[in-house]
Amino acid sequence: MLFNSFTFILFFITTTFLYFALPQRYRWLLLLASSCYFYMAFIPVYILVLAFTILVDYVAGITIEQAAAPKRKYLLLASLMALAFQGRRGLMEPDEGRYSNVALQILKHDDWISLYRSPDTLHFTKPPLTYWLMAASVSTKNG
Repeated sequence: MLFNSFTFILFFITTTFLYFALPQRYRWLLLLASSCYFYMAFIPVYILVLAFTILVDYVAGITIEQAAAPKRKYLLLASLMALAFQGRRGLMEPDEGRYSNVALQILKHDDWISLYRSPDTLHFTKPPLTYWLMAASVSTKNG
């Protein structure tokens, strides 16, 4: 569901109408359900990620609310620090392909010491154990 689609316009109008039609104590439930539906419209399995995020946020909110004043400051600071770098790196960066290619080159040439991205380019941007674990996991899948 794209923001500029007719489906989104209907979804938005319906959600907005229901939001103002419902009593205030039930509005949060509508927004939660609408958010879950919206994110599931792209890829349904994303509901698992969203459910985990909702659970973590709920528990963190309850913990912060119940904490004493000095401890509350530290919990809020920890929350802000955890969120400080969110979105700084995209999910589909080209580096991930390079890392997996190094693991495939390890298996192709059976050379676990020289880490090549291509036949003439060494690639040591991550610790070797990372590449070895990737190669080992691919080799067990491919038998």
